[in-house]
Amino acid sequence: MTGTEPRYRVSEERLAAFESDGAVHLPSVADAGWATRLRAAIDRTAVDPATGVARAYFDRVRVWESDPDCRGFCFESPIAEIAAQLMRADKVNMLYDQVFVKEPGTAAPTPWHNDLPYWPIRGTEVVTLWVALDPVTLETGGLEFIRGSHRSGKRYRPFNADGAGGVASHFAGDRADDYDDLPDFEAARAGLDIVSWDLEAGDAIAFHALTVHGARGNRHPARRRRGYAIRMTGPGVRYHAGRAQNQFIVNPGLKTGDPLDSLQYPVLYPAAARA
Repeated sequence: MTGTEPRYRVSEERLAAFESDGAVHLPSVADAGWATRLRAAIDRTAVDPATGVARAYFDRVRVWESDPDCRGFCFESPIAEIAAQLMRADKVNMLYDQVFVKEPGTAAPTPWHNDLPYWPIRGTEVVTLWVALDPVTLETGGLEFIRGSHRSGKRYRPFNADGAGGVASHFAGDRADDYDDLPDFEAARAGLDIVSWDLEAGDAIAFHALTVHGARGNRHPARRRRGYAIRMTGPGVRYHAGRAQNQFIVNPGLKTGDPLDSLQYPVLYPAAARA
């Protein structure tokens, strides 16, 4: 971190919780003005304007590159300062952002997984801030986390979801890949240390890229669950040009071992270091 006083101070208690548990609740990260702007951005992004059809899950990424409100939040809000505090880092890059929407009555859950195996990077200084833009509870599909699961270092094999909350197929990596087999966490739920939080609009959950998490369907008959996630990295993270499950976020201008600094992965913090 630089010597500049952050606009949003993460308490030592919450920093310790993030490091030990792999996930922490951060209240009031986005004020009412930002929340209003981000809700409008999500509603613009979630549906293809040409067809009126909801966009596919992986299509709702890198929104900041085309939407001024998402870009403004990434570059002008305290979000990157918060990431720097959580990672105890003096530099933060954007990896990508992503829009999440679960409409009322959406039955399918999001299966248990961790995020880092899906991404073309190596290193563990990676944090997501998932900002709630509606009140969120378990009934509306609130995120659940397996406490401390990031400390195992396991990179669980990526998969394609089947649309009903299950796994349709696993990523076809090399035979000698370094992925760990994905356990049936749901079947083992009763024996797991699972943590979740009810959120108000503007609250965020910060979680490590190796923390195992999932979400139930939105069982509420009328309430939407809109969220905006910003994935950010610290200075120790490097690009990895091998096969990546999420092809929408690869950067063909980088090679394995390169720092992320680029137009696609810009420096968010400190502002003076932006390319």
